[in-house]
Amino acid sequence: MCYPCTHCNKCGRNVEPGTCANCGHVNEPGAARCERCGAAFPPPPGVSQQDVRTKETQTT
Repeated sequence: MCYPCTHCNKCGRNVEPGTCANCGHVNEPGAARCERCGAAFPPPPGVSQQDVRTKETQTT
């Protein structure tokens, strides 16, 4: 599986959107962190890591 996975299915694994590469838990698509293990997902294309950190700080 590619990381970050773009769910293109070129690998043939049929990975569901929102699947955590760390533990395999299927989260809601667009989740920023895994609900089970807390691993951070990479931001979508066009969004910087700084934007993600700022948003997480504002919501906590």
